Amino acid sequence: MNILYLVRERFPSFRPDVTELFGTELPRHGVRCVAVMRSERHAQTTTVRRMARCAVVVTPFYARGGLVGKLINCVYLVMGYATFLSLAWRRSWDIIQCRDEIGGAWLVKLASLFGTSIKSYWLSFPFPESSMEEASRSRGLKKRVLQFRGWLGVWLLYRTGLRLVDHVFVQSEQMKRDVAHYGIPPSKMTSVPMGVQIKAEDIDKYSSLRPRSERLVVSYLGTLTTGRRLDFMVRVIAEVRKVVPDAGLLLVGAAESREERSLIFGEADRLGVSEAITITGFLPRAAAWDKLRESFVCVSPFFPMFILNSTSPTKLVEYMALGMPVLANEHPEQSLLIEDSGTGKCVAWDESAFATAIISMWRDADETLRNATRGPAYVLENRSYRAIGTRVYDRYKSLLRSESKRSLAA
Repeated sequence: MNILYLVRERFPSFRPDVTELFGTELPRHGVRCVAVMRSERHAQTTTVRRMARCAVVVTPFYARGGLVGKLINCVYLVMGYATFLSLAWRRSWDIIQCRDEIGGAWLVKLASLFGTSIKSYWLSFPFPESSMEEASRSRGLKKRVLQFRGWLGVWLLYRTGLRLVDHVFVQSEQMKRDVAHYGIPPSKMTSVPMGVQIKAEDIDKYSSLRPRSERLVVSYLGTLTTGRRLDFMVRVIAEVRKVVPDAGLLLVGAAESREERSLIFGEADRLGVSEAITITGFLPRAAAWDKLRESFVCVSPFFPMFILNSTSPTKLVEYMALGMPVLANEHPEQSLLIEDSGTGKCVAWDESAFATAIISMWRDADETLRNATRGPAYVLENRSYRAIGTRVYDRYKSLLRSESKRSLAA
């Protein structure tokens, strides 16, 4: 099976649903993938690189800013599309696919004009809706530009583009429902949520029942940008400390700007809980996971808003893979994971609700820790990239079989 894949992300990508899925897991099934991606760094020539077992054609990028830089990058963008089309027309492909380029479905249609390739589109985020949401918070010319970009995206992607392809891969079941509102049949879509790399040999290590920790430490893994609204968790830990005075909040990540630290510690100072907050700074993945295992419960606070409802948070899956008790707020994907796995609790986006849940889990620590041991096996079966890769491969095979039957019938 040969796949040509136009990817919006820059190379090298740190998205596991690009690197792990197409670079490692699908090749296990004999899939040969060639991706076309723009360079993350300054580059003036097209080169061929590797992403594990996936070949990547890396197109140029002009890293210097200013108007001239923007114009040059527009030219480079068109050159990248031309490279994609050239590859499509020079070779025979079983599947031609685009990820997240707003007009990418049209490019896929054009790329498949001279063959019988399956045309597919991979949507990981609702970009048109994001532009609309940003427009609602803007004024003047910027507001109008963002509105136009959102409207254009809706037309290019939902109203026309997705009708041109044979299949659409979406990030979640919620995204499938959202896209279906534009008239795309649910049967034409497959949800592929985010996963983690966990192996069978990790199960015993992470499934063993952990002893109750002496101190209630609540941990969070990930970026500490202001958009994550982690002042929310500061208020939560302040509520928890009214009942469990020595409770602490461990933030496993880096606060790189003064604004990020100010949001967290400004709120902590106001509430008098600064001594309860620890920020580790950036840690390699293995060290970050070890740090999380020192805490009692891991939290996944995901601010409720429309454009985030259809996303698939990786954080919660990582916690579950580690055999950690988890607490998340209500969100389509998070609610589904916790209900299916039974590894934690899901509550409203509310400081009191979070604090009450944490205290309850701490008071019933034995049951909380027992429930958490289900996480690694659940993730291995449902959210490991080995399992996800198999499901995506099976979907590709099904699409190719259907196309073969149509060709024979014709």
